[in-house]
Amino acid sequence: MNEIADRHRNAMALAEEATLQRLKGNHAGAKQLLSEAYALEESAAAALEHKHELEPTRSILFRSAASLALECCEMRKAEQLVAKGLSGDPPDEIVDELRDLLEQIHFRRHLDLRGVSLAPEEFQMSLAGESVGLGVTRSDELQGRIVQVETTIYRTAERLSELPYRDAGRRKQSLIEDFALYVSQPRAASFAVTFRIGTPKRPRLPTLSMARDVLLELIDLFEMFNRRDLEALTARIGDKSYLRNFIALARSIAPDGKSIRTVGFTAWVEEKERTVALSEPRASALTPEAETLFKETGEPVTVEGSLRFADGRGAKHEIAVIGQKGAGTRIQVPEGMMADIVRPMWGYDVRVTGRRTPEGVVMEDIQKIEE
Repeated sequence: MNEIADRHRNAMALAEEATLQRLKGNHAGAKQLLSEAYALEESAAAALEHKHELEPTRSILFRSAASLALECCEMRKAEQLVAKGLSGDPPDEIVDELRDLLEQIHFRRHLDLRGVSLAPEEFQMSLAGESVGLGVTRSDELQGRIVQVETTIYRTAERLSELPYRDAGRRKQSLIEDFALYVSQPRAASFAVTFRIGTPKRPRLPTLSMARDVLLELIDLFEMFNRRDLEALTARIGDKSYLRNFIALARSIAPDGKSIRTVGFTAWVEEKERTVALSEPRASALTPEAETLFKETGEPVTVEGSLRFADGRGAKHEIAVIGQKGAGTRIQVPEGMMADIVRPMWGYDVRVTGRRTPEGVVMEDIQKIEE
């Protein structure tokens, strides 16, 4: 057992070092370290394959080995390791984790572009979770994300076009025409749809090149968001209004962790397939309040109630959240949040987190309260 424990510790140390190397941009080194970690962890799990009495250690090792196999893109081996872990008698919480891992493995397969050819201005979005069946999903889970993906595309195009952040008013008509968004019919299994950025007959912008730029930017930004790399996001986006807006939109697209467990994107950019799978539930994902530029001094506060009032006319945008007793709390909305994030929640019960300052409550995040 001591030798098995040593293999496990060494595997975890290698996996941790791989994460650090990836953050430093050394992807080749990270890949090699992960491969070594996977080999060690698999050998540790294999040594206990027939030791069913050694639970939960046995199933924990198989779960860890399967997770590393997934990171190394060894899908078939990951499936086999999960199956071996489930073949014993693990505790219920480990069973749930193994099943969740198997779902991630299957979803990773659905991200592959099997039989689907994407043009440079196209990308695929896949959903997986309890609300997803064979080619069907709840309409609100899909429709809401389509709207938010479209908004994210237009905001990215505006920023790359060096337009100032627009917190009110309509999108430029030329941008709407050059970036019309089309959606394919859904495909089965994990429920995947293809988005296409339409090309007009007489583009006013270099649309094809711009479409590729926007898609590459989106994949990069979603990867940064997924790994909670706020420093990289801040360096890439720069403008704090655009930054706050992107983080809030990405949270709205992210899974809830139950009905939708994973939201994946695949695009063909720079002559290679790029994929990113958002798996962190939005409740624990990167939030706008994580950005120190957004942090207000003062007491943290949470306000719940119905969003019934919004005023975007002045320099300081405000909303009012009405509680059960009819009392309203006025809340200041920072730039980048009113049009795309707050407005779609009009009339819903919401939970607002923020800071109580001498000038009043300043919003940091807002979420619908699920029934």
